[in-house]
Amino acid sequence: VDHSAAVLLVNPDAEFHALFSGTHQAETFVNDVPLIMDAYPLPLLVASDVVVTRPMPGMQMSAAYLSLANNSDEVIRITRVASAEYESVQLHETRIEDGVARMRAIPVLEIAAGETVTLQRGGKHLMLMRPTGSSDTVSLQFLDGDDLLLTVDATFEPQTN
Repeated sequence: VDHSAAVLLVNPDAEFHALFSGTHQAETFVNDVPLIMDAYPLPLLVASDVVVTRPMPGMQMSAAYLSLANNSDEVIRITRVASAEYESVQLHETRIEDGVARMRAIPVLEIAAGETVTLQRGGKHLMLMRPTGSSDTVSLQFLDGDDLLLTVDATFEPQTN
């Protein structure tokens, strides 16, 4: 089988997978990998495990949690997050100080080269404030100054009783 008969996949975690329709010479495959990776480079910033909570009835705030992976060789700085569905989105961190949970704004979120930062309940997270309407989806734009780094579209987490 000609080496072009292979199906090659790179998932968001930068794991490489190949499916072949028949026999394949390994040395041909090894020679093809750099060409494929150059033609289809990994995105510099990748989001996964995205969870967005719906505002509770009568409340004007919700939260978003996700993991952000830096696939670049440099530090990525997120200086702000925006959403058309909310008037304001802020990076926050919850810390326990003197036995009391305190939430503080984070001016810049830095993600080291090759590292992943997880925004989660009880730690770093996004606060989404003052919904601009009713929508079933949320679009989040991650920016460094005016430079758009990543857009994430998500649905709300199902509410539990």
